[in-house]
Amino acid sequence: MKEKEKESGSKIKSVIIYGLCILIPIIFFLIFHITIVDGQSMESTYENGNVLLINTLDTPEKGDVIVTKAVSEGKDITLVKRLIAKEGDKVYIDYDKHEVYVNDELLDEPYIKDKTVMSDDCNTPLEYPYTVPEGCIFVMGDNRGASMDSRDKRIEPVKESDVQGVVIHKFWLT
Repeated sequence: MKEKEKESGSKIKSVIIYGLCILIPIIFFLIFHITIVDGQSMESTYENGNVLLINTLDTPEKGDVIVTKAVSEGKDITLVKRLIAKEGDKVYIDYDKHEVYVNDELLDEPYIKDKTVMSDDCNTPLEYPYTVPEGCIFVMGDNRGASMDSRDKRIEPVKESDVQGVVIHKFWLT
């Protein structure tokens, strides 16, 4: 009798172990996604080709680097950008002083590559002050001179519901 109980207990342990081996990766990939940086708009924080781990359950806060869907000139695109402001926030960029203000407060931005300048390819800049529309966010790249982001009217307001996740880790350079 004891041998049957041992055998039964051993089978149950095996089923639990195999079940966990299957369940843990499934849960991991439901919560976390991987994306690859394409371009130089987030330099020096992230470089072209960096592999990023994003948490899809994390609620993004101002200052977080996020991955989001956006629309540019009618086409869906994926952006890796820093969240600067949320709905109702007033954004003002003083290009003469290279400063960014949100709700009349100067942002401390030690992560940016260079001074805040208009992106080289921006031919349709926003007018400031700009109030972020309801349900939207304002995003910018850390390499301000090489980032197509919310400062450009060609990027439709980025919807908060299109945020895919918050970047939590960089793996390597390719």
